[in-house]
Amino acid sequence: MRSPLLLLVLALPLQAQITYDAGVAGNPPTAPSPTAQGWTELLTGGVTAGDVSPDPAWQINDASAGVGRYSADLYTNQKNYECELVVRPLAGTLWVELDGGDLITDNIFEFELRLVGQDVHVVELGSGQTIVCPNAADGAYHSFHFLSGYSWDTGQVRYDGVYMGSVPYTNWGLAVFGEGLRWGTTDPTGRARFHKVWMDIVKPRAVGESYCGPAVQHSGGQSGRIEAFGIPYAWHNDLRLDAVDLPMHQFGYFLVSATQAFVPMPCGSQGNLCLGGNIGRYASDVASTGAAGALSLQIDLTDLPTAPPSSVVTGESWNFQTWFRDVNPAPTSNFTDAVTVHF
Repeated sequence: MRSPLLLLVLALPLQAQITYDAGVAGNPPTAPSPTAQGWTELLTGGVTAGDVSPDPAWQINDASAGVGRYSADLYTNQKNYECELVVRPLAGTLWVELDGGDLITDNIFEFELRLVGQDVHVVELGSGQTIVCPNAADGAYHSFHFLSGYSWDTGQVRYDGVYMGSVPYTNWGLAVFGEGLRWGTTDPTGRARFHKVWMDIVKPRAVGESYCGPAVQHSGGQSGRIEAFGIPYAWHNDLRLDAVDLPMHQFGYFLVSATQAFVPMPCGSQGNLCLGGNIGRYASDVASTGAAGALSLQIDLTDLPTAPPSSVVTGESWNFQTWFRDVNPAPTSNFTDAVTVHF
């Protein structure tokens, strides 16, 4: 016979993602309440919350007393979660709490978004570590993206799509069994318009930030590009490199380094090397670009081909590029742009 506790856990709702979306301006004519999209409303001390048209967002209107928050709990026994707030900060201090573990005190990232002049300071409450997001309180909407690592790991912070740094976990949070997200205000002066808020399990997707581009055009009249796909945490060991827009039926391979650089036309190449320092070469994985003009390689993050071999550690950033042969018009070589991935 199953215990009452087990029956309760089995009865809890299973969700892969929870989202609040205010929609498009004028459609609906007023932004819906987060409660209409599955969020639990937590208003205290006379706080009110309501739409302010025509701005397509749900506004927290604190009445100089108490706080206003919305929360949702997910029960999927996953340890890696991410969330994003697309918000227009108006005043005071805002709040986001991401519980990315499967225990009450496991792998929680708790932040305050504090308006300081025209900037927003993202403060991780467990450590006090602060990341400054410049001009985030300039009256426009901005994206704050938080991505949690594995248990006892770090969380990554991105502002308007740009990696800003990593912060340690907090060992207290929602006080619920499982994973969840809570967002809103954390002091009586906090006010903001939240256009979109979502939380989901971390899934493989495009990662990293391109730099050193566009690359010098090759014989096909295009600039070669490199892309990274996977989960940006070292422990997960899930990273694939794709080089696209290359000349057809030429040989090439990938390069890796912890150091960025800019070396024009190395070794007689027509392109630019964007890596420096201890450069590793995936020379044993040289391959033809084929009729698609592309290369692909699954990377083992525990065995990067530097000298000596390296293993990616949480908190590090690594850079990747592709070197390929070409005939333009004489035999030569060229490079793609480069991509940096933060782990």
